Amino acid sequence: HRPLLRLDGPSGSWDQPLTPRHAEILYLLARHPRGRSAAELAADLFGDAERTVTIRAEMSRLRRHFAGVLAHRPYRFTVEVQVLLPDDGVALPGSVAPGLR
Repeated sequence: HRPLLRLDGPSGSWDQPLTPRHAEILYLLARHPRGRSAAELAADLFGDAERTVTIRAEMSRLRRHFAGVLAHRPYRFTVEVQVLLPDDGVALPGSVAPGLR
């Protein structure tokens, strides 16, 4: 199944399919409600805290799609988040990101 983000609000709800990388980032942010720095996300995703340029680029793309839902300094959700896992309970089984294993 392809990961997706469902947003529910006063004006209705909508679903947004996610790339695997964006799903990883959003899942990590959901697991860390106080937020993550670019270095922390880089370590979570790549095992290398120096890859902050990649994280900043991905977060810029995500924040363009989800303005008002994602904040920065640190990166975090600005809304209540609920993660729904598949029946087997494994989030993003194809991921090799250290922070997800």
